[in-house]
Amino acid sequence: MKIATIAAIALGVAMCVPAGGRGQMPGGQGPRGGRGGPGPGAEMRGPAQVAVNPDELARSQLQDFDDDLKLVAAQRAAWNAYASRVLQLADDVARNRNSLRFPKGPAPEQLEFVAQTLRNRLTAVEDIVDAGKALYAVLTPAQREIADARLARIPIPLIAPAQAAMMASGRSKPQAEGPPVGGR
Repeated sequence: MKIATIAAIALGVAMCVPAGGRGQMPGGQGPRGGRGGPGPGAEMRGPAQVAVNPDELARSQLQDFDDDLKLVAAQRAAWNAYASRVLQLADDVARNRNSLRFPKGPAPEQLEFVAQTLRNRLTAVEDIVDAGKALYAVLTPAQREIADARLARIPIPLIAPAQAAMMASGRSKPQAEGPPVGGR
């Protein structure tokens, strides 16, 4: 099996299983990068752990992004299309997290469920990509600078839940170009 196929199956399984202990992060920071403590959808797990709710994180980032872009009326239709696609995926993620829908039948049926879930998510991501490109096309150069750092990152917690904790901790911010710190 190719590595990409194995990774896709693993991602699909992760998206089908309730969040439970996934997405925990150290440091007690909330889904808005530590601003003001835990935000909506976060619950305390222990003295230094917070569970990050990927759909709430995406919603929070979407709201912050909207505020920072300072869109004009002519840009609103493109923004609404992009935000709508992200929110549709967020709703789907929340539905899957809140109800265990993984089949208990034979392994082939379970594997088909994983594949179908991934196909559905891929379609949703492709819709987000198309809407994001259309939004980017109507942005000013100053707005594009903001979008370059954030537009593609908003749906990441929804398609890769393990990344939600990293994003919430602020470690997802673009790093300066060049070799990583430490010379490697």
